[in-house]
Amino acid sequence: ANPSVMFDVVRQTAAFLLGLPRSPFWSLIALAIVGAVVVFGVRSLRRDKDDAWVLMVMLCFGAPAAIVIFTNPGFVLPRYFLVPATGVLLLMGMLLGRLFDRSRMGRLISLLAFAAFAIANSLDTAQLLRAGRGQYTLAMRDMAANTSESLLRIGGDHEFRQRTVLSYY
Repeated sequence: ANPSVMFDVVRQTAAFLLGLPRSPFWSLIALAIVGAVVVFGVRSLRRDKDDAWVLMVMLCFGAPAAIVIFTNPGFVLPRYFLVPATGVLLLMGMLLGRLFDRSRMGRLISLLAFAAFAIANSLDTAQLLRAGRGQYTLAMRDMAANTSESLLRIGGDHEFRQRTVLSYY
């Protein structure tokens, strides 16, 4: 992993989760939305005397706290927060479902929120389908085009991974 600042990774993870751009502005907006979802979701579960609130607190607060405490803070990736992201998505679905059941306006708002979520997240998926993960094909074409030898040599520090990627592409 590249050196990273824990807070930057957390806010970027929130932006990934909602399908928003990873710029500082949008990722702070995403972090605020995720925070609101967690707070309102846990409050709603507690108010309904649903013991699932304990699970959600552990998923959305306990797991990230463990990551912050037990990992090397300079080398953290958004994928480390997949478990907390699952809790946030469950709470978001629960809140949208409850809003949907509340009224006609609630149905409209929840459907619009779901559509915005689905469209925003499909943008990253479209980029992945278009460019691939890491743009390996483009990189290999560039290496081949800029090599004067008839044999292209590629070196690195992980032979199995490199052989697997090169064989695939």
